[in-house]
Amino acid sequence: MKTTMQATEEQFSLSNKLYQDPMTAESLSELSEKIIPLIQAGRFNNIIDLISLISDQIEFIDTEVAEKMSHSMEEAVSAIWIAQNSLRMAKVKVENKKTVPGFIQLFKSFKDEDVRRSIDFLVTTMKIMGQQLK
Repeated sequence: MKTTMQATEEQFSLSNKLYQDPMTAESLSELSEKIIPLIQAGRFNNIIDLISLISDQIEFIDTEVAEKMSHSMEEAVSAIWIAQNSLRMAKVKVENKKTVPGFIQLFKSFKDEDVRRSIDFLVTTMKIMGQQLK
């Protein structure tokens, strides 16, 4: 009577044409070295469950949902780019200043429409965040 290990060894033996290639045999050996600890720890089942979950979600996504997700990603990337670009430009401007502006100079900057617009944006964002925290 064959043990489970012997049956597995026969199933994956190099006599099979698929496994006669040395590169394939080496790759399978490397893969098994990585998979065996996951199987022994019971974590491989989690990976299979995750793959199944992702597969199910992909199956249920229709074109309209995919387009909405794509649009949302574009908006997120755009917002991140704007924020990153603004921070980079502000950093360069601040680094190039010879002196730190005083309190009165900061108040004078409120005359600039762009400064007021950005402060209004920050205040509005904080207000919305505060409302969502209720």
